[in-house]
Amino acid sequence: MTTVLTPPPPAPVGLSPARVSVPQYHRTIACGAIGGDDPVELLRGRLVETTPQGSGRAKAVEELAERCRAVVDGTCHVKSEKPITFADSEPEADVAVVRGSRWDHEPHPTGGDCLPLIEVA
Repeated sequence: MTTVLTPPPPAPVGLSPARVSVPQYHRTIACGAIGGDDPVELLRGRLVETTPQGSGRAKAVEELAERCRAVVDGTCHVKSEKPITFADSEPEADVAVVRGSRWDHEPHPTGGDCLPLIEVA
């Protein structure tokens, strides 16, 4: 059996997906259009669907977060799978070591607040 894949039609000339700002993303979440369990992140001004974690990756993230917590001092804290705000993005980093206490950042820490920011592939 032969399978033929047909590429999608090209986008109309002059049109591109709408960009979303971080404040627009926050308003979309606040009004309930995107829920806390929806697999979506804001990356470079675009809403991107995230993929579910496999058990191996989930265990690696947990292990990495535990090891980071074991070595950070009182000047930092460890966040795992929580939002980090950038100018045009708000990814949920697998692990981030963040300066200050967890109460110092409202609504979320920024990239400049993070020492390492780690994504597990």
